[in-house]
Amino acid sequence: MEVVYLICSLPMEQAQPETIVAWIQGHWGIENRLHWVRDVVSDEDHRQLRTRNGPEIMAALRNLAISFI
Repeated sequence: MEVVYLICSLPMEQAQPETIVAWIQGHWGIENRLHWVRDVVSDEDHRQLRTRNGPEIMAALRNLAISFI
């Protein structure tokens, strides 16, 4: 069994387990679909571009390339 802790802004009475699980699954779905692809496939974490608008522009181009695929 795995225990997971979460902090949210809902009062305890409104934070139903089904709602919280849906939020968590939605968050990790985004992480797995987009960020993992950007990190692993395009090796984004190891890029040297770190100044001015370069990183933002390259991230947008990578997202565009991923959406075409």
